[in-house]
Amino acid sequence: RRARAVLDANIAAVGLGGVVVAGDVEQWLDAGDGQFDLAFVDPPYALSLPSVESILGRLAVRMVEGGIVVLHRRVGTSPAEAPDGMAIADRRRYGDSEISRIVKETS
Repeated sequence: RRARAVLDANIAAVGLGGVVVAGDVEQWLDAGDGQFDLAFVDPPYALSLPSVESILGRLAVRMVEGGIVVLHRRVGTSPAEAPDGMAIADRRRYGDSEISRIVKETS
């Protein structure tokens, strides 16, 4: 709850809008509508690679062209592949974290 409150406060402070989803992200992506230009994916470190890639695949269809997904993973885990229609634009290491910037390709 505290983490969600901090994230909500950060979104409000930046002033660009946004929503924090507290729940099953796959169900939320499957049930929702609308598209996004920016999404942060910070799954638990223990989440399996196939599960992470499933989330990315569901998110890919909801991203606008040129939209960016920022993915946080632990260094040393198998890197996630970009889903169809998206490409890894950058991957960087910060301590024990790996941050990937995945971009929705334009047609």
